[in-house]
Amino acid sequence: MLISYRKKLLYSGLAGLAMAIAVVTAWYILNQQEDNHVERVTASTAFGVEALLSKDIEGRIVSLSGLANHWQGSDEAYRAQWEVESRNIYDAQPGYRTIGWIDPSMHVRWLTPVSGNEITQDFDLRLNRPAFLAAEQAKESGRLIFSTPLESVLRGKGMGLYVPVYDPRSKQFDGLIGGLILFDPLLQTAVPQGLLAQHDIVISVNDEPVYSSTSAEQPVRARHQQQRRFNIGNLEWTVALTPKQEFLQLVHSRFLTIMLVAGLILSGLMALTVYLGILAVNRVHQVGEVADRMAILFKNLPGMAYRCLNQPKWQMEFVSEGCQQLSGYSRSDFEDGRVSWRDLIVPEDRDLVWQRVQEAVLSDQAFELEYRILTSDGEERWIWERGRPTDMMNDDIVYLEGYMADITGLKSAETESIKEKGLSDAIVKSALEGVITVDADGIIEAFNPAAEEMFGYASNEVIGKNIEILIPAERRKVYWKTVEDYLKTGDRQSSNSGNVTYGRRKDGSQFPYEGSINQIEHQTEQKLIFLIRDVSNQRAIEQEARELQQKLAHTERFHTLGEMASGIAHELNQPLTAVSNYMAASRDMIDDTGPDIRVILKEALNEASSEAIRAGNIVRRLREFIAKGEVSRQIYPVAKLVEDAATIGLVGAREKSIDWSIDIDPNSNNVMADSVQIQQVIVNLMRNAIEAMEDSPVKHLTISASPISNGYTEIRVEDSGSGISEEISGTLFSAFSSTKSNGMGLGLSICRTIVESHGGEITAEPGSNGGTIFRFTLTQVTD
Repeated sequence: MLISYRKKLLYSGLAGLAMAIAVVTAWYILNQQEDNHVERVTASTAFGVEALLSKDIEGRIVSLSGLANHWQGSDEAYRAQWEVESRNIYDAQPGYRTIGWIDPSMHVRWLTPVSGNEITQDFDLRLNRPAFLAAEQAKESGRLIFSTPLESVLRGKGMGLYVPVYDPRSKQFDGLIGGLILFDPLLQTAVPQGLLAQHDIVISVNDEPVYSSTSAEQPVRARHQQQRRFNIGNLEWTVALTPKQEFLQLVHSRFLTIMLVAGLILSGLMALTVYLGILAVNRVHQVGEVADRMAILFKNLPGMAYRCLNQPKWQMEFVSEGCQQLSGYSRSDFEDGRVSWRDLIVPEDRDLVWQRVQEAVLSDQAFELEYRILTSDGEERWIWERGRPTDMMNDDIVYLEGYMADITGLKSAETESIKEKGLSDAIVKSALEGVITVDADGIIEAFNPAAEEMFGYASNEVIGKNIEILIPAERRKVYWKTVEDYLKTGDRQSSNSGNVTYGRRKDGSQFPYEGSINQIEHQTEQKLIFLIRDVSNQRAIEQEARELQQKLAHTERFHTLGEMASGIAHELNQPLTAVSNYMAASRDMIDDTGPDIRVILKEALNEASSEAIRAGNIVRRLREFIAKGEVSRQIYPVAKLVEDAATIGLVGAREKSIDWSIDIDPNSNNVMADSVQIQQVIVNLMRNAIEAMEDSPVKHLTISASPISNGYTEIRVEDSGSGISEEISGTLFSAFSSTKSNGMGLGLSICRTIVESHGGEITAEPGSNGGTIFRFTLTQVTD
């Protein structure tokens, strides 16, 4: 028992010792991993800062050199062009304080921009020794030279870039193109602030500190600090990055959490101490890999970091989150081998890219490339890539590590900055619409040829004048109100877009146009662009079409009455015969002296008068029906429209043994309509229904009207005829479609045109008991 107890103590002690050794070992490994992780992230961030800063400054070298290559001499005639080109560079590359031309005597003569830099006008560079020495060196060497860090007369530490220029005729030295860059705005522009969220940065030029992201003094060589030294031009730059305390605490807390979990597992499973120790080491390794893949640095960069094998396919082993935005493909697409980077490169660029990379591998140097790729959706993009070869784990395997960014916008800007003005002018000049540009006060600044043709003014006659000269006096208040509403709301609907208004020509005449307003900002100034389309011809064509439609409808009404001639004669004959009979009876009773003769005579004359009025109403309605006049829409009760139409449409119905009913819903509201046109529709539908029932055993015609949803009133004409065959149902409302041997086939087509011009719709459908139901709608008027 004693021995067993001692053995237990021994085993417990050994297990405890093994656990203690494992914990200490794990703690040590974790600390090492923590330090390695911090240093890797810091080194990668320093590399990213170097890449961004180098790219920015090299872009400035290219643009200033390009400006120097365009030098045409110090004549005032060239100065305007120089100011435009230098202004484009100034706007496109933030960080410049000024760009100027320095004459051979080393005096600053031309400046962009002048505002805020007046103190440097005519400044003598010899008063600033670093600037003067750099300018002299550029003059002597014939190439671009950077000055050492200097204190600017504009307050602030910066550096100068100087490129010599030569007279294009004499080829003699003609001064220098100089750019003054202040370090603070340069570095704040070139290096995204999100990139430095976890690090403090100090940047030195020729070992002289020029920028620091913190006001606290940095140690000369702090723990975990990483430095990158590189040359740009004649200057040596140093980037020193030190992890912030918050970042170190975050990393430490993560690794400490892992340690605590490992300790709990070890303490709970004493018997498996060694196994758990190995598992903890593996776990630490996995955590380190995961930490690397998180790519904290590159997640905030506008591009993609990568590591790949130096093989023709360039199979990616690691890419950062920016790959999705850059190429349209996910990390898993690259890392799992579904997509290779070489396949994305456009075929014309593949061989050149491979050649340049292999040259860098053979010389063990960094490489920098610009080429094109096709994204997942087929879009072509320009890529800037910077990387270098590196050996990992096996000397026979070469890896490439680097960074890529989308420079499509920069490439486009380089091209567009040259072509933009000429292209935009050509587009405006060739536009069919009138294009007028005005400033915030309504002063005309541009007037294209189409606008000249519309208004009768040459561009030089209106440029510099107020746009009111193009607006009729009575419409100017409306114009300014429209512009005011547009500037407040930004809503193009308030800018008469698609609506017709009128312009005033040079000769004082007016013309209709459709116009729209757009607002742009040009060099910090607000401009309004008016797009104008003359619709005079369109208006004339529309008016002619309306007149032809009215003539066609009038002809159709005559045609309808012609077909009803015998019925109309019968309708008129009945009241006229009655009038004749009553008058004859009255004549015979005049000489009668009976006691009641006066009462009987009076009744006979009243009946004759009523029949005469009836005949007169028939004639009046016929005259109104065939009247030719302008379209006049007024408010009418639905019942009156139907009843007046029935007076004409039902002529001769009794003789054909047709009975009818008219059912008007009392809730039917008034409608806005041209009474003659709507009556023509109803009459046409009635006559078609009567003709359709000629051979039917049951002859019943129903005319009804009632309100429906959405503010419409529906009028229905239903017959008990043979219905409509499938052969003609699809072309029922088409012009020149008829089943009558003597018909023109325009009746229903005209009906549809009339109804649709009133904002309604006309349809036909089979009746529930045979026959056909025609329906059409009119807009209700509630007041």
